[in-house]
Amino acid sequence: MLTKIIHKTSHAYKLCHSRAKEGHLSTFRQICEITYLQATQGIGYWHYHSARMWHKDSKWRDKLNMLGSRQFVKRIFQLNQWKYHGVSQYKPFEKAYFKLFNIPTARHLGTFNQDWGVTEDGKPLKSKLDLKELLQKHIGEKVCFKMVVGHGGQGFKAFEIMENGTELMAHHLSTQQDYSLPELVNLLQDENPAGWVIEDYIQQHPGMAEFNPTSLNTIRMFVYENNQGECVSLGSYLRIGAEGSLIDSLEGGGFGVEVDHRTGELIKDCIFCISDDHPLMFPDKDTATIKGNRIPFWKEAEEMGLKALRCYPNTRFLGLDISITEEGPVMIEMNILPSYLGLVWLRLKTKILLFQ
Repeated sequence: MLTKIIHKTSHAYKLCHSRAKEGHLSTFRQICEITYLQATQGIGYWHYHSARMWHKDSKWRDKLNMLGSRQFVKRIFQLNQWKYHGVSQYKPFEKAYFKLFNIPTARHLGTFNQDWGVTEDGKPLKSKLDLKELLQKHIGEKVCFKMVVGHGGQGFKAFEIMENGTELMAHHLSTQQDYSLPELVNLLQDENPAGWVIEDYIQQHPGMAEFNPTSLNTIRMFVYENNQGECVSLGSYLRIGAEGSLIDSLEGGGFGVEVDHRTGELIKDCIFCISDDHPLMFPDKDTATIKGNRIPFWKEAEEMGLKALRCYPNTRFLGLDISITEEGPVMIEMNILPSYLGLVWLRLKTKILLFQ
């Protein structure tokens, strides 16, 4: 325990010192601010640096207007009734919700489960033969498998369905490995016996593929119903997957870029990422080149996000994952309790925004 504390203290000091050397707040000032914010709001050095509070132009009152992570979770449980918290993580419920309220999403092909699995048109999807019958209709196409319960791309798999003579094969788009039908069934059942939702593979808009052609690059949008009953967008950022990745996970080496919610333009002053060592923002020109400047169908995406919140019962805050196709925006998933880190990156004044 003592070793861990010493390591964290040393790490925090190095982060503060590196920013002070760049001409920002002094190391002493940063440490004093972190100490106070940690004691009063639960904002430690990691969130302090992620929110760029070290910047010489940052204002003290803005720092005081950010909730700490525990305060944020407490507020979400006040805004969103607890009994609905698990719904958005159960994919069959989520798909039904999107369909009922005409919210565009990837076409649902079926849910594979050995006890109760069913296709979109009501046929059984429990066995190897059931899965074969479904996939034979999609030879030459790409399909996706998502865990029945999950979020954030956990367990996501995408395959191109092929035929090798009389044998059905599934080509894994990430690992480039080919699976026979028995091997695919074993893979799915071993990894997640609870089941898999099967969907069409989303073909993203060329303007979105420009950011990274291998990953499905999505928008994380935060929407909120204020005290006057108006649904508003609080902020958004674009998630871009790592090179070669199929998903846009920041944990997997991807990047995030803030989006101007008024125009859909990317704000490239800083790019953010998740690192085991450095919750640091780094300049676009020095570290990565982000191609493309604007999100297509931005206004339509924002309106779709607001609609998703309006239709959700007893819920006033959502974190949404949205993709853009050539036909328009498509909802990937909803998060009733999204990661607090995204709000920190956007430097949202949550102590004000989530109470007004």
